[in-house]
Amino acid sequence: MRKTLIATFSIFVLFAPALTSAQSCARPPGHTGATYSIANKIITYYVPHNAQGCASSMEGCVATSCPYAEPLGGAYRRVPVCLDDVRLKGAKYVTLSSAQSNYGKYYNLGTITYKSALDDKMHTVENVIGYVHDTGCAFNGTCSAAMRARYGFSSAPRPDKIDVCTTVCPLCDDAQAGAYATGRNVSLARSRAGAPDPVEVYGGDGAYGSPFSYGQPQQGMQVSAGQGARASGVAPGIGGGNTPANPGTQSDVPGVNSSPTPGPGVATLVIQSEKVRRGNAILVAWSTLGMKTDAVCKLFLKLPGQAETEVAEGNGGARPLGIPISAQAGTGEIILTCMPIAGGKIEKRASFTIE
Repeated sequence: MRKTLIATFSIFVLFAPALTSAQSCARPPGHTGATYSIANKIITYYVPHNAQGCASSMEGCVATSCPYAEPLGGAYRRVPVCLDDVRLKGAKYVTLSSAQSNYGKYYNLGTITYKSALDDKMHTVENVIGYVHDTGCAFNGTCSAAMRARYGFSSAPRPDKIDVCTTVCPLCDDAQAGAYATGRNVSLARSRAGAPDPVEVYGGDGAYGSPFSYGQPQQGMQVSAGQGARASGVAPGIGGGNTPANPGTQSDVPGVNSSPTPGPGVATLVIQSEKVRRGNAILVAWSTLGMKTDAVCKLFLKLPGQAETEVAEGNGGARPLGIPISAQAGTGEIILTCMPIAGGKIEKRASFTIE
């Protein structure tokens, strides 16, 4: 199946005229059969809302930059189609937000478990295919200098980042929508099926911070209208929100210093099982104290005979990590790297056996 997909993609590239990002936005290209893998992507989530100021908020309004992949009500509309629509209404594709260079692409996401604003419950959707027709300044490296300085946003495009629209919450404010986005038990069993994405993966030195891992965004963030930062929680983000500190806050408790000298950073990494069969997932959880919020922790998965792959970001969280059926038997490893406020670097490792 993988060879067939790659061959299909090659034919498409050689004989079909390539669309620019502007053309893909103005005219959805349709699903040509070129579905890309997310093997080298960092998947995050967002929840649009219609609260006042949504256009300059972290999660953004119930609208998209480009039309959805298929006609809705007889016309191509710039609206998000979220996992609720896939689950309840049979929509073929979920809305994805990413860099403009990814406009018009379809990605095989695999299985996603998320929290719906419709009933406040967890739901799982399998075989999810996403379509990129939304974006934000954090994906394109176009956020203002003030935002980059405050939140650690990169000045370089991030085509390796993809946000999935899980649910719409029209009556939420941005913090409430962000809470749905980060989780509370949101998880991804990522698929590696599909053709390799030809976009070069950003290979920075990690100094860009984490513009996609704030659990409860601050209100009043300045973003140009229609360019929400799309800085949603990293999957799965259970309790892993990293709200930027408010430097002007003082403690309400008499005699307590609200800005104490930072102590040593502490990090814990736990895996559910020491053995996992190929084709199954292993549950990983991590928590920290005293870590930087502008250079958050990174979680890596190392399979036998393969290089380390970044699978999550955030100063706390939990998620199942899928082990491909094609993985070699042997010893796998989970690596957590963190940057304490007090300085230095902390690394935690946990090994498991792949059977």
